[in-house]
Amino acid sequence: TVISIGEGVSDVQVGDAVFGLVSGALQTYVRTSSDLVETVPAGMTFEEAACLPTIFTTVEQCLGAVAKLRRGQRVLIHAASGGVGLAAVQFAQRVGAEVYGTAGSASKVEYLHSIGVKYVASSRDPVRFLEEMTGFLGPEGKIDVVLMDLHMPVMNGVEATIAIRKLHPDTKVLAVTINDEMQFIKEVLQAGASGYILKHSTKDQIIKAIKD
Repeated sequence: TVISIGEGVSDVQVGDAVFGLVSGALQTYVRTSSDLVETVPAGMTFEEAACLPTIFTTVEQCLGAVAKLRRGQRVLIHAASGGVGLAAVQFAQRVGAEVYGTAGSASKVEYLHSIGVKYVASSRDPVRFLEEMTGFLGPEGKIDVVLMDLHMPVMNGVEATIAIRKLHPDTKVLAVTINDEMQFIKEVLQAGASGYILKHSTKDQIIKAIKD
């Protein structure tokens, strides 16, 4: 809740419930730029709002700024029922891309189907994943963009990248990690990933994602 505003601030007012990104967010009181916060939508709890900034800035940077995902393209989202995965599904659906996902349990597959993800393959077994994706795509089909977390719990980033590259060599593979684990990143790049994105964003990227 905003308790004070600086001179020239007009987009938020004292008493507004807001969410955003700020250093030291676990403190009782913090000070930040009004550009980095947005009012909490009606009907949304503080807890729900607090979950949004990090995952949506990650997705905005990966699928928007880097991949430039657009209508009609096919995007594969690994671990699609997770936080970043669900945000990525929403982003892809909003721009009109065709969404493919992976999940590790029947209940997660069912949930993804319920939100419009028609094609869901295994996230646990690279062989099964490849078989299922080949069945979805057919012999001539291809995925344009892949979003994956380097820390997938079962099928890791290297295995996933190799499996994807077998589907089509020129697929754009974006790997996401939360820290600079260069050895692991190097292995993924050697396996064929197009690049990697750290879960660190610039101020302008954060502002855009929060406002969107």
